[in-house]
Amino acid sequence: MARRKVTYKEGDWIAVPLDEGGYAIGKIARVGKARALFGYFFGPRFDRMPTADDVKNIKITDYIHAVIFSDMGLREGEWKVIDRPERWNREEWPMLDFVLIEPIMGTAVCIRYAISYCFTFAEISGSLNCCMLKLFISAILSIIFRLSDRLIDS
Repeated sequence: MARRKVTYKEGDWIAVPLDEGGYAIGKIARVGKARALFGYFFGPRFDRMPTADDVKNIKITDYIHAVIFSDMGLREGEWKVIDRPERWNREEWPMLDFVLIEPIMGTAVCIRYAISYCFTFAEISGSLNCCMLKLFISAILSIIFRLSDRLIDS
């Protein structure tokens, strides 16, 4: 499948098709390096493609899921930009802290990303060695994005 020109920006509202049918609404809050995005997602599920009218009254406090994700759905055209607000203030839609639980020891760490970009670490707190954790996370992300590129190119 040929890659499409990427036309999304921070602040865009997107429609995401759900596996069980219908659509969810998302808000792109950060565009990071290596096609990584951070966004907020909202319910309820729509039976039809959402429109700009459907996002008019959504507030950040309404989100049900916040996650770092790949732009593959947008690049492939499966996810659609449904609205681009005239005004965008990224401070109103902050980058959240994430918790990573190391599965063998059960040790939890809090990961705080820099405000500007996804995957630029500002602070990691917890008992795991921070350098090892950064290498581990970077390696996993690198594998994920390489696999998504191979799936697109095939």
